[in-house]
Amino acid sequence: MRNKAYCCEDIKETLTTKTEKGFHIHGFKRGEKRIYMLAYLACDLSNLQAALENAKTDLSPISQQAISNCPWCGSKLDRFYKNKLEIIQNKDLVSLLPQWFTQG
Repeated sequence: MRNKAYCCEDIKETLTTKTEKGFHIHGFKRGEKRIYMLAYLACDLSNLQAALENAKTDLSPISQQAISNCPWCGSKLDRFYKNKLEIIQNKDLVSLLPQWFTQG
Protein backbone atom coordinates (compact mmCIF):
# COMPACT_ATOMS: atom_id res chain seq x y z
CA MET A 1 0.00 0.00 0.00
CA ARG A 2 1.38 3.39 -0.95
CA ASN A 3 1.72 6.19 1.56
CA LYS A 4 0.26 9.42 0.17
CA ALA A 5 3.28 11.53 1.12
CA TYR A 6 5.99 9.00 0.21
CA CYS A 7 6.39 6.49 -2.59
CA CYS A 8 7.22 3.77 -0.02
CA GLU A 9 7.92 3.21 3.67
CA ASP A 10 11.65 2.70 3.02
CA ILE A 11 12.10 6.19 1.61
CA LYS A 12 10.07 7.60 4.50
CA GLU A 13 12.44 5.89 6.95
CA THR A 14 15.54 7.39 5.29
CA LEU A 15 14.01 10.83 5.72
CA THR A 16 13.50 10.36 9.46
CA THR A 17 17.20 9.47 9.85
CA LYS A 18 18.54 11.97 7.31
CA THR A 19 21.70 12.95 9.23
CA GLU A 20 22.59 9.45 10.46
CA LYS A 21 25.02 6.94 8.97
CA GLY A 22 23.52 4.96 6.09
CA PHE A 23 21.67 5.41 2.80
CA HIS A 24 19.44 8.40 2.10
CA ILE A 25 17.42 9.86 -0.74
CA HIS A 26 17.10 13.60 -1.22
CA GLY A 27 15.99 16.00 -3.89
CA PHE A 28 16.59 19.63 -4.76
CA LYS A 29 16.01 22.09 -7.59
CA ARG A 30 18.79 23.25 -9.87
CA GLY A 31 17.24 26.04 -11.86
CA GLU A 32 13.91 24.62 -13.03
CA LYS A 33 15.14 21.01 -12.99
CA ARG A 34 14.54 18.68 -10.05
CA ILE A 35 17.53 16.51 -9.10
CA TYR A 36 17.25 13.35 -6.96
CA MET A 37 20.23 11.82 -5.20
CA LEU A 38 21.05 8.56 -3.47
CA ALA A 39 23.53 9.37 -0.71
CA TYR A 40 25.55 7.21 1.65
CA LEU A 41 26.92 8.73 4.85
CA ALA A 42 29.92 6.87 6.29
CA CYS A 43 29.19 8.42 9.70
CA ASP A 44 26.55 10.55 11.37
CA LEU A 45 26.82 14.18 10.24
CA SER A 46 27.20 15.21 13.88
CA ASN A 47 30.46 13.17 14.00
CA LEU A 48 31.77 14.17 10.58
CA GLN A 49 34.49 16.60 11.67
CA ALA A 50 35.81 14.26 14.37
CA ALA A 51 35.82 11.32 11.94
CA LEU A 52 37.85 13.31 9.41
CA GLU A 53 40.33 14.49 12.03
CA ASN A 54 40.84 10.99 13.49
CA ALA A 55 40.94 9.05 10.20
CA LYS A 56 44.14 7.06 9.74
CA THR A 57 43.48 6.82 5.99
CA ASP A 58 41.61 8.90 3.46
CA LEU A 59 37.94 8.91 4.35
CA SER A 60 35.09 9.62 1.99
CA PRO A 61 32.41 10.69 4.47
CA ILE A 62 29.71 10.89 1.83
CA SER A 63 29.07 9.38 -1.57
CA GLN A 64 26.22 10.62 -3.75
CA GLN A 65 24.80 9.55 -7.09
CA ALA A 66 22.01 11.12 -9.13
CA ILE A 67 19.08 8.72 -9.62
CA SER A 68 15.67 8.80 -11.27
CA ASN A 69 13.89 5.87 -9.58
CA CYS A 70 13.40 4.95 -5.94
CA PRO A 71 15.90 2.15 -5.19
CA TRP A 72 13.37 0.38 -2.94
CA CYS A 73 10.06 0.49 -4.80
CA GLY A 74 11.07 1.59 -8.32
CA SER A 75 8.77 4.64 -8.45
CA LYS A 76 9.85 7.41 -10.80
CA LEU A 77 10.92 10.07 -8.30
CA ASP A 78 10.23 13.04 -10.58
CA ARG A 79 6.71 11.83 -11.21
CA PHE A 80 5.93 11.04 -7.58
CA TYR A 81 7.55 14.12 -5.93
CA LYS A 82 6.96 16.60 -8.76
CA ASN A 83 4.68 18.83 -6.68
CA LYS A 84 6.05 17.91 -3.25
CA LEU A 85 9.82 18.13 -3.57
CA GLU A 86 10.03 19.81 -0.16
CA ILE A 87 9.17 16.44 1.44
CA ILE A 88 12.50 14.93 0.41
CA GLN A 89 14.75 17.99 0.53
CA ASN A 90 17.75 17.68 2.83
CA LYS A 91 19.76 20.88 3.05
CA ASP A 92 22.46 19.13 5.12
CA LEU A 93 23.24 16.70 2.28
CA VAL A 94 22.89 19.31 -0.47
CA SER A 95 25.43 21.50 1.35
CA LEU A 96 28.00 18.68 0.98
CA LEU A 97 27.65 18.63 -2.82
CA PRO A 98 30.00 20.79 -4.92
CA GLN A 99 28.54 24.26 -5.51
CA TRP A 100 28.98 23.88 -9.30
CA PHE A 101 26.67 20.85 -9.17
CA THR A 102 23.85 22.44 -7.20
CA GLN A 103 23.89 25.77 -9.02
CA GLY A 104 25.01 24.68 -12.51
